[in-house]
Amino acid sequence: MRVNISTRSLAGLARRLRVAALEPHTEAAATRGAQELGQMIAGETGVRPQISGPARRPIVRVRDEAVLARVRGQEGVEGDPVLDRIRLDFERRKRGRRA
Repeated sequence: MRVNISTRSLAGLARRLRVAALEPHTEAAATRGAQELGQMIAGETGVRPQISGPARRPIVRVRDEAVLARVRGQEGVEGDPVLDRIRLDFERRKRGRRA
């Protein structure tokens, strides 16, 4: 009796499962995360950020000049790391949900 096991069929099955099952959930989770981060930024700065990019990897951008000037600071005035605080808080919350 000869038995031939091909890993190509397993790789194809894994690829089909990823496309059918995982990618929609990954995209939904990334979109929810971007919206949550956007709400956190809007709550702290008073400015709604722009969310763009593909659904599986959205980009959250703050384009308001007043907020950016506040973050960057000026000569002799240190910048306010408000966006860094928000991002770190977001990461802590995300880690807390996984645990």
